[in-house]
Amino acid sequence: LTNYTADDQLLADERAAFESDTFELGHIPVHAPSQQFC
Repeated sequence: LTNYTADDQLLADERAAFESDTFELGHIPVHAPSQQFC
C-alpha cells in the first residue's frame, strides 16, 4: 500500500496542479501526488 498515485493514473489537470506553485480554490486534486512531486 502506498500514499502516492502512479504517474499514469494522474489526470492532466491534477498533474498541472501539482506542478503549479499554488492550488486554486475549488481545483485541489482528488488523488494523492505521484512520488516525483513530493
